[in-house]
Amino acid sequence: MNRKHLLAEYEKLVQLADKLSRQLATCREIIEVMITGIYHGRVEWHQKTISEVISAILDIQYALEWELRMIEAHKAFLARLIDRNNGIH
Repeated sequence: MNRKHLLAEYEKLVQLADKLSRQLATCREIIEVMITGIYHGRVEWHQKTISEVISAILDIQYALEWELRMIEAHKAFLARLIDRNNGIH
């Protein structure tokens, strides 16, 4: 792979990591809004429904976090290759 291709791949990973970070923030926000709504009595779902929704959101959040970690590792690897191809050690 040439340096230009490596940089393009790295940029794609940066954009994907940004997207996943925003999705993770949304998951946290949804849970916070639900819990606040429950506390203030604005959410009147059955306890089982609340548990299932929060569990589903947490599953999504954990999957996104895992994917983000893999992307960060891939970015680190590419950065090292780019530096090596650029003569930086």
